[in-house]
Amino acid sequence: MNSLRVPEDLDAVVTARDFVVALAEDWGSSDAEDLAVVTSELVTNAIVHARSAPTVTISRAGDGKVRLEVRDDDPSPPVVRAPYDRHTRGHGLHIVAALSEEWGVEVVGGTKVVWCRVEV
Repeated sequence: MNSLRVPEDLDAVVTARDFVVALAEDWGSSDAEDLAVVTSELVTNAIVHARSAPTVTISRAGDGKVRLEVRDDDPSPPVVRAPYDRHTRGHGLHIVAALSEEWGVEVVGGTKVVWCRVEV
């Protein structure tokens, strides 16, 4: 399992994305595009909605899949919203669901972990 603490700064989303893609490629993945997008969505949500510096953890999940976890300091579960018409907000968890084999939320103490399993 490999982890990265991401600053509470939207400019750091690219750092998190590059971190998980590099690991997936080190593990033999030739296509980590879905993983990159899902990482961006979950890290952005943690920074914007939980207002915390998230920790990103990635591990192998077998059969060409990885498990991505994004932990933040807000125990409130994320809300799947109806996307706004002609707007870029409200699509994040819909994108995560579409690109992941499965996803979920675990509340642990005063934190939450939003996780997903992605084929790479």
